[in-house]
Amino acid sequence: MYFFSMNILGGHLIEEYNQLKVVNELATNVVLNSIPDILFLMNTEGQYLYYKKGEGRTFIEENKIIGSYIQESGMPEEIISKILSINAIALESGTPQKIAYHLDFPNDKRRFYESIAVRYNSYMVLRIVRDITARIVAEKELIQIKNEEEKKRCLLNYVVSHQIRSRIATILGIGVLLREHMLSQKEEELFMEQVFMQMQELDTHILTLSGLLNS
Repeated sequence: MYFFSMNILGGHLIEEYNQLKVVNELATNVVLNSIPDILFLMNTEGQYLYYKKGEGRTFIEENKIIGSYIQESGMPEEIISKILSINAIALESGTPQKIAYHLDFPNDKRRFYESIAVRYNSYMVLRIVRDITARIVAEKELIQIKNEEEKKRCLLNYVVSHQIRSRIATILGIGVLLREHMLSQKEEELFMEQVFMQMQELDTHILTLSGLLNS
């Protein structure tokens, strides 16, 4: 499978060709299937070079993502600007950048997302996007529960099912691939960063769980 960038006829022909080979290796590697999140590979121009389906919905129709530009996605300009901004910061600093935002779909359904931008190379960013709508809905439902014991029970269930289990599944999936030596050095760097972020979030949720159990 081959993906062609719109600017391949520009001054980066050789570099573009080499990067396209990297994209194809990334696209065909089974490591991507171990991550439940939505994945996008974007260049500095805002073009989508790769997409992996994950849990949740995408604003752009799935069959139209690759090769398109985020500027043409129909998303609000403010969101597009934020995404391109953290992409640029991740590229320049080499440090993952995270934002949260919501999108209103044509059927008036609002969905919530967290997006992490990770530097892939000199002009490509891997975006790891998580649809957190279920979490937001659960949090709102908890606020409406008046009975403290019922609220505690629901919160315990929410933390375990929505927060802890999904992160453990991601870490285990990547761990298997590392153990079986199925990753390139570049992929190891990318997904070890993902493991580190998942462990940080897992630690936060375990502290929350501990507080609930001791309350």
